[in-house]
Amino acid sequence: MKNLILIFLLNMSFFGCQEEDLKQDSTIYGTWQLVEIYDGGSPKPNQSVKNGYQLTITSSGTAITTNQTIGCSSTYEQLNGSFSLEQIDDKEAIVFEFYCPELDNNIEDVEFYLEFNDDLLVLTPTNRVNTCFEGCEYEFKKIADEIKQTD
Repeated sequence: MKNLILIFLLNMSFFGCQEEDLKQDSTIYGTWQLVEIYDGGSPKPNQSVKNGYQLTITSSGTAITTNQTIGCSSTYEQLNGSFSLEQIDDKEAIVFEFYCPELDNNIEDVEFYLEFNDDLLVLTPTNRVNTCFEGCEYEFKKIADEIKQTD
């Protein structure tokens, strides 16, 4: 009887975690708009952003941004690419690959640690590519859920 209870509890904890992971993964898909930047090197570190750029993340692995400088040195109205969810430095992370015509290999990788804070998506540059030594992060609010194509 003790063995049955132990097996039941182990199964519940396994499936409970799996369901929670699926819920969190599905919340990332949709269109997000930048609403705040934290810049630790600024006299006013928390800076609200009006009409911030948009970032669309789809369950098919594509990413689209209206940020003109997220990874490319030239200015573009929109950048198209892909993304993957990974573990970097034992933290959840998202790695974007955006198509930049001016680059020799046409691809620019951009890495961020990923977390959710209430209804905000918080992206912080990873230690491998961090260019803001005083600390920085970008907060996005979801403005549209993913629209799935139906056949």
